[in-house]
Amino acid sequence: KERRDTMNEKDKHTSGPWTVEYDGTTVVMGGQCVIVAPAKDGSTREEEKANAALIAAAPCLLAALELIVPDMQHYVSTHGSGPDKRLDVAYAAIERARQ
Repeated sequence: KERRDTMNEKDKHTSGPWTVEYDGTTVVMGGQCVIVAPAKDGSTREEEKANAALIAAAPCLLAALELIVPDMQHYVSTHGSGPDKRLDVAYAAIERARQ
């Protein structure tokens, strides 16, 4: 399966850090309030805060995944298929984040 190299692409998203501020459900990027954490009807305040925290962590999660992938690639190339499916999942997540 051919993979598009997204590891060296310039970020299209607002660079981090993204922070959770105000009432704990608002994500701030570049000093501006841009996202009030989405939640389904009937969600709890804790769920809304957890959604905001996950959204705010997105740049760090992407950076961490991009750091791990080369090690996974090296493992697969030297030891044969081990974490192949996990590597596919990692590539898919990075590509989705870089769209």
